[in-house]
Amino acid sequence: MKILGLKIKSLRKIKAAELSFDGKNLVQIRGKNEAGKSTIIDALSILLNGKSGTPEGVISKGESKAEIIGTIDNYTVKRVIKDGSQTLEIRDENNAVMQRPQEFLNKISGKFIDPFHFSELESKEKRAFLMKHAGLDFSIIDEQISSTEQDRLLVGREVKAIGEVKPVKPVEEKSISDLLQKRGELVSFNEKQEQLNRQKADAKNKLTNLEVEKEELIRKLNELESKIEAVSVDYYNMPEPEPVKDVTAIDTEIANLEENNKLAIAYKQYLEKREAKKQKEDEYATLTEKIKTFRDEKDSLLKNVKLPMDGLVITDAGLEYNGISDNNWSTSQSIKISASISAAYGSDLKVMYVKRGESLDSESLVELSAFAETNDYQIVIEIVDNESGSSADGIFYIEEGEVL
Repeated sequence: MKILGLKIKSLRKIKAAELSFDGKNLVQIRGKNEAGKSTIIDALSILLNGKSGTPEGVISKGESKAEIIGTIDNYTVKRVIKDGSQTLEIRDENNAVMQRPQEFLNKISGKFIDPFHFSELESKEKRAFLMKHAGLDFSIIDEQISSTEQDRLLVGREVKAIGEVKPVKPVEEKSISDLLQKRGELVSFNEKQEQLNRQKADAKNKLTNLEVEKEELIRKLNELESKIEAVSVDYYNMPEPEPVKDVTAIDTEIANLEENNKLAIAYKQYLEKREAKKQKEDEYATLTEKIKTFRDEKDSLLKNVKLPMDGLVITDAGLEYNGISDNNWSTSQSIKISASISAAYGSDLKVMYVKRGESLDSESLVELSAFAETNDYQIVIEIVDNESGSSADGIFYIEEGEVL
């Protein structure tokens, strides 16, 4: 659908004007500053968008109402502005009045009939629009990334809470009962040896006394022989006592038991803490790799998606064109990109209007005209021009609110 003609009455500086766009792909509205060029563009916006596209104070001074009539294919669209209110009427080729006319205009014109509307969106809004029309939906992946990043954040806090794991000397924990039992056995052994020494000494004393008695009591020799023999047998059959064992080492070990076990517990805690930190670090690394996988999946989708222009890419922050972020696009780039997007994802009305067209150099204007021809689009562009001339061949000169 195209705009074939436009009639304007009592709109700002335009008292009355009629323009025919039929058959023109690039329509240039030229004139000096404040000549009324913008009013032509505003008339298109008001005609299609109603109150949302109507600036303040659009009715010409001294007039009670303004009127815009546009011919869109076989439809006649009439909008009247009066006292802050508007009326809209659309008739078809059979002169039948259309019901819900604004809904019809919204449907056919879409959002990007004005390319500057797209270029002035926030980066995230541009990105969301382009992703939607390119068939990209990252809601599930973004939710997975967000959830995994939250998990990784919690694990990172746990790693930080564990803190530095300093190595300690390995010490085996000992039991006081085992050491006391061992000491008891040593003491018991020593007591037995002492007892044996006493017995040995007693036996030796008895033997000495008996020998003295033997000399003194020869006459009792026969009686005592048996006793001497018996005592001798006992004496020579007794085992030799072993040397007394030193208990100093075990006493020292018992005395140092508490300190030893503190070191043993510290070593055990070190091993546990080291293992806990390693597990959390491994878990953190796994989550990081998982996030990278999600991001790689997004990058792959973005890399392979077909967009309206070569050099146009979707990034995490917004859009880029030939490496330049959308926040830094020039006016010329914004117009070209927005026009390409409108052509790719636009609505039934193949019309765009462009303000500040003088920002385009002659080469860009030729490119825009070629774009309109190639895509069968109708582009109405406002251009500041200090020269004046007759309106012809898709160029309309405006001077003091009139079409020359």
